[in-house]
Amino acid sequence: MTDNALASDICIACQLCCNGTIFPSISVSAREAARLEHHQPGICNGSRSELPTPCIALSRNEGCTAYHLRPNACAAFTCSLLHRATMGSLSLEKAEQIIEDMKELKKTADHAGEEEAETARRALRKLTRKEFLRD
Repeated sequence: MTDNALASDICIACQLCCNGTIFPSISVSAREAARLEHHQPGICNGSRSELPTPCIALSRNEGCTAYHLRPNACAAFTCSLLHRATMGSLSLEKAEQIIEDMKELKKTADHAGEEEAETARRALRKLTRKEFLRD
C-alpha cells in the first residue's frame, strides 16, 4: 500500500480531528471562512474565525467533502498516529485499534452517565495527547 493510500485509509477511518474528538474547532481566516461558506452555507456557524467541530463537511464514508477548499490549519495538520503509520513505526493494525479505542471512549463520553462520561473524557484527553498530538 502506498503512503498516500495508507494515509487516505487511516484518515477516512479515523476522522477524529474533524468530528470534535481532538479539536473543538479549527481556526480559519476570514477569507477561508468566506470560501467555505460559499461552498457550504452554515459550515462556519456564523463565525469568521473558526470552523466548529464536528465539521458539517465531514462525511462518514467519504471524509471531507470540502477537502479541495479545506483551511490551512486542516491542510497543515498531520496527526502523530498518521505520521508514525506512514513512516512504518506503527502498524496499520495498531493504528486502527487506537482509532477504535478513541471512538469507543468518545461514544462513552457522549452517552454514559456523569461519572463514567467524565472518566472517558479524561482517558480520551490522555490518549489524544499520547497518540495524536505528540511530536
